[in-house]
Parts: sequence; structure tokens; C-alpha cells
Amino acid sequence: MAIIRLLVVRAALIAIAISTVVLRLAAQNVVHVRVDTLTANAGDTVDVNVLYTFQATRGHNIHDFTARFLFDSSDMTILGYDRDSTASAVISYSQDTTIGNQSGLIVLGELQGNEIDLTDSVLFRIRVALNPRLADTAWIRWDTNFGVFDQSDSVDSVVREDGWVRTRSTAGHIELSMPSIQSDTGMDIQVPILLGDVRPAGIGSAVLRFIVDRYQLPLRNVVAGTESDAQLRSWSESYDTISIVLGAGTGGSITGNDTLAVMTLHTSPRQDTACLVPEIELDSVQARFVGNVEASIGEICIVPGLNGPASVLTEATSPLIGIFPNPARDQVTIDYPGGEAGGGEAILNVFDAVGRAVYSGGFRGSTWRIPSSLGPGAYEIVLASRGERWTGTLIIAPR
Repeated sequence: MAIIRLLVVRAALIAIAISTVVLRLAAQNVVHVRVDTLTANAGDTVDVNVLYTFQATRGHNIHDFTARFLFDSSDMTILGYDRDSTASAVISYSQDTTIGNQSGLIVLGELQGNEIDLTDSVLFRIRVALNPRLADTAWIRWDTNFGVFDQSDSVDSVVREDGWVRTRSTAGHIELSMPSIQSDTGMDIQVPILLGDVRPAGIGSAVLRFIVDRYQLPLRNVVAGTESDAQLRSWSESYDTISIVLGAGTGGSITGNDTLAVMTLHTSPRQDTACLVPEIELDSVQARFVGNVEASIGEICIVPGLNGPASVLTEATSPLIGIFPNPARDQVTIDYPGGEAGGGEAILNVFDAVGRAVYSGGFRGSTWRIPSSLGPGAYEIVLASRGERWTGTLIIAPR
């Protein structure tokens, strides 16, 4: 009996010890700091809140902090700080330039009273002046290489969240896209590069770079688009990188809203199907302002034995139709035998790059208005009438 009692006592002591360890592990002081997000006009002066929350499960001694941010000095200028109606009592700051346009802002603060004030969610405010030519978004990012609190503050974890100031008009927002294409081996395929409307950005010259497997898709040629007011200055292929240098046409800047350039790639012989997704980036060498760049790039599939011209991912075994203009935005003229005088109504079906039916409707005559539901990209057009089929590829440019 004595042995049993001793075992019970020891088990109870072990359970207490384990519970104490679990409680110590669970006792964490976590501070969540984030830079606020807001919308303003280019050229405005705004106050950006730096907010915080604090989850305390054990003792702490938080009386000061160090915050370091990175921002683009071409997007905004730091004018100072504001501690009124915030948790901070004293603020001092300094600014030092780092690499390129990335500037660092160091903020040193002392908190109200002897400890952190949980009743005020604003740590301090940064006053910034936006560039009058800001076209999209000015970011304020935390520099995670620097700590916010000292070890003596008893903070176990700091969660940081970046913020931004976004203009109401995203005039400099750039959209690049390339359609998905499918081709047999040993063929030259034309790959259009579509660019959204960038007239407000005032791009005088730009460099497009693609990462493509040159052994499977060697580059044959590059030509500039006819409607983007762009001129091809040069193109080159080095290892897996294709570089295309473009300049402005007669209008003084690249307008976009159409095909920027067309690459001719060759599909190398192979035994099995391979699909590649080129990587793309755009550097604006000369521009008034450029915001975020978004790229929507389709895949290029090499399909041995397809035995047909390059097309989107729906087989095209029927006679081809004429579609112009191509690329197009609003409407096209479709030239096909069934559209001749006296021809009846045809059924027009549209398939996207992966073969999904995205439109079906009656068609008569030669003019077709492109539905607004169809976004930029390549589509397969299939017309059917009186037991016959005609197919063609339509490229819809950014509207």
C-alpha cells in the first residue's frame, strides 16, 4: 500500500510539473504591428497610421520601440511624424538612403507612461507627401532585418504587416498578356504580346525580357505591333533569356491597348507533349511614371502529331475563316463561305485556351460584336451552318 501511495504522489508531482511547463510555453506576449492602407490623390499629403495590438499572457516592460521602414523615394517623401492622440509620448526619426530608390526610415519612440497603453490602437503616424505623378501604389514596408522591441521588453513575437497608399486613378497600372498556344513540332508559331492602355504613363522606351527554354522554343524573329505606336529597336537571345527593346513611335510614347510585339518561335522536334509557360518582365527605361505590372501568360504546348497550324487548345481540322482586324477589341468582320449572299444563319461557338466553350449564339452576315464577358487572350472561333464547319483564331486585345 505504501508503494502505491508513493507512486500516486510521484505521478501527481509529474502532472503538476508538466502543467507548469505547458503554461510557461503557452505564456506568450505577441505584438502585431501594421502600417495602415488608404486611398488618396496623387500629390496629396496624408497621415498614415501605424497600428498595433498586444496579446499579453505574462509580465512585460514595454516602454519604447524602434521601427524601420523601406519605401520608394520616387513615390513619396517623408515629411515627419505625428504622435497626437497616439500611444507614443516621444518620437524621433532619421532617414537614410539605401540601394536605388529604396529609402529607410528609422523611428524611435517612447510610450505614454511607464508601460504600453492598450487603450490606444495607434502607435504613431507617418506624414507623407505623394508624388504628383504617382500612378498606382506607394508602399511602406517593414524592414524585418531590425527588431522592434528590446529583449528586456519581454516581447516574445512581433508580427509585421506592410501598408500602402493607393491613388484613386491607377493610370500607370500595366497589364501584359500572352495567349495559350498549341502547335505541332517543327513549326514556326507567332506569339503576340498584348499590352493594356499605358498612354498616361508616358513610356518612351521599354525592355521586355522572357525566360524561355531555347532548346525547345528557339527564337526566329520579333516584330513590333502596328497599333501600339511602338518601334522595335533590337532583340536578342542569350541562353534562356529573350530581350526585346522597344521605343516610342511618332506619337512620342507607347500607347498600348493592343499588340505590343509578336515573337516567332520554332517548336523543336520531340517525342512527347511538352507545355511551357514563359516568364515575362517589363522594365520602363524612360517613363513619366509606371505603377504595378501584372502579367497573364498562357502556356505554349508542343504536341507531336497535331498536324496543323499553331492554334489555341481546340483542334482545328475544318477549313479556316478570315477574321479581321485581328487582334481586335470591340468587333470583327468574319469572312467564311457560309457568309456569302443568300447564306442562312450560322451557329457561332467560341472556345477559350483550354477548350472550354465560353460563348454560343446565332450569327448572320459578316460582323460580330465581341461580348464584354470575353477578356484579353486567344480564342478559337467555330462557325457551323448546313452541316459544314469553319474555324479560326481570334486574339482579343486589352480594352
